[in-house]
Amino acid sequence: MLGAMRRVSQHFTTAAMEALHQTGHPSTQPVFIVGMPRSGSTLVEQILASHPDAYGAGEVSTLADTLKDAAQRCPAWKNPMPFAQLSEAECLATAEDYLSRMNAQAVDWTRPEPPLRMINKMLDNFAHIGLIHQLWPRARIIHTMRDPIDTCLSCFSIPFDHLDFAFDLGELGRYYRQYSALMAHWERTLPPDTILNVRYEDLVQDLPHQAQRIIAYCDLPWNPDCLRFHESRRIVRTSSLAQVRTPLYRSALRRWRPDNETLRPLLEGLGGLA
Repeated sequence: MLGAMRRVSQHFTTAAMEALHQTGHPSTQPVFIVGMPRSGSTLVEQILASHPDAYGAGEVSTLADTLKDAAQRCPAWKNPMPFAQLSEAECLATAEDYLSRMNAQAVDWTRPEPPLRMINKMLDNFAHIGLIHQLWPRARIIHTMRDPIDTCLSCFSIPFDHLDFAFDLGELGRYYRQYSALMAHWERTLPPDTILNVRYEDLVQDLPHQAQRIIAYCDLPWNPDCLRFHESRRIVRTSSLAQVRTPLYRSALRRWRPDNETLRPLLEGLGGLA
């Protein structure tokens, strides 16, 4: 995974992306929440999904599944930077396939028209931000961020069954460093304001302002239900279920940390980010 992140940044350069002429799918429906686990992503999704025009699909593999099936039809999708080998029609068909699959996730949506915003919270989609921007130039990408050590310690404290890097402090630090480098690459490469950065620390210190900022970025009218996210009965399938069912609290800021000797593998993995 670490090598794959490095290769992505090597292929998705500013020059390579500017050389492409595809206009992308015009839909404004897709919203992607990306980042590290335990960075406040579930809280952000719950705030946004509490809006009557938005639907939170949770951590779904829909983008990866769509790209995998597209590669069966068009082998160019297997390339890190496939767009030069694909026609506009092929790109639009893949983009439309993803939208159809995502709307099919909204099984409990009761309104006749589809949601204006459909949220995908598969966090490691940060590796696909270049693809996302090419397929849906008007998609919203929300990057949730938190203190690196707090993030990694919180990941380490939970027995994730699908995140191998979270079981070793050194590997956690190295993963975080590569993820951070790739996000910095996207910030340099993509147009300004393509990605909205939301810091967990800012969110819990000033929820009203940050919630309004998230809703405005998604080009939705403000709705006070977004501040009552803990009252929502929508299904949440993450380790943060308990947190989003209670009002906001600040006790996770600067959580207890082991001594520096215990933290040494993590600090070395993080390098200058610690």
